[in-house]
Amino acid sequence: MVEHDIRPNDITLLARVLLRTERTSMARDMFMAAARLRDEEATLFVVQEAIRRDSLHAPGVDAIYKGHFMQLMEIENPRALLLQGQLYERRRNHRQAIHLYEKLLASDLEKRAETDNKVEFGDAWVALGKLRLRVKNDLEGAERAISKAALEYDNPTAFSELAKAFTPPSSAEYESYMLKAAASGDAEAAHELGKLYFDQAQGKIPSNDLGSTKASTKATSGANGDETFEKVGRLALSASTALEKRNLARQWFTISAESNITGSQVYLAVLLHSLGKFTEGWEWLKAASDSKDYKDWKKAVTFLSEKWTIDHFSFAGMDIEGLRKGLVADRTETERVV
Repeated sequence: MVEHDIRPNDITLLARVLLRTERTSMARDMFMAAARLRDEEATLFVVQEAIRRDSLHAPGVDAIYKGHFMQLMEIENPRALLLQGQLYERRRNHRQAIHLYEKLLASDLEKRAETDNKVEFGDAWVALGKLRLRVKNDLEGAERAISKAALEYDNPTAFSELAKAFTPPSSAEYESYMLKAAASGDAEAAHELGKLYFDQAQGKIPSNDLGSTKASTKATSGANGDETFEKVGRLALSASTALEKRNLARQWFTISAESNITGSQVYLAVLLHSLGKFTEGWEWLKAASDSKDYKDWKKAVTFLSEKWTIDHFSFAGMDIEGLRKGLVADRTETERVV
């Protein structure tokens, strides 16, 4: 190694390259080799993968975890502290996880002055916020932590959590937070955005850019060629706004459906059916029936499959969440799906 001037970190860099190819097995072997040589990045990668795969006691990994990784813990390496906190969470040692995250975040300014650990601190604030809510039922403390992760660290997960847990869907902030999370590649956030625009198109949630008006009992048209408004749900939407919202819903549902989010596949199927795109919608409904979360959506998928080719049955205005729970609003009556 020394004779050829090859350093442990060189092995790690090569492993990173191989990890992006089909030679992942070789890449993992190289990470293990570099970790045995006490390369910090390799050690953290090996432990992170072991926590994710629940394989800390695998041959070779246990020694790395108890050796070099614990030394990184002793010097309060931010990534090591975060990973150990995640391990505590997986083992349901929630109070130990909270203690460790708070320890990491207490050294925030000092650590950030030494090195760029923006991701680690953002992730830690999110984890701490979620634990404060789940374990301590500390709503205020949870919101403070998650807000800090979002607004100071620009953490995508934090924006999604901030929207879901602390922001009403009717607010402009909800849409803004979800857009930031979805733009970073968060498929669940993309699904939530799709639902937002879907509900706005149906008049269930006010459209922030419309300044929603109360629905009149019939469509109206201004004498000067003003846009026609149609009654949709509880609100009046212009025809162009309703179409725009449906298109936005379709775009975001497509993104999350392609990431195998079952709910998005169901919503997208319904949306496409209402637009007359029956074949494309049917393909997404089939995809939902083959997904890993099909059990949660079985009632909805079964009902939609049975109604798919019935001409007089309209999918427009369908309550998808009610359908998922077994309740179906069928225009004239409410059925319970068995």
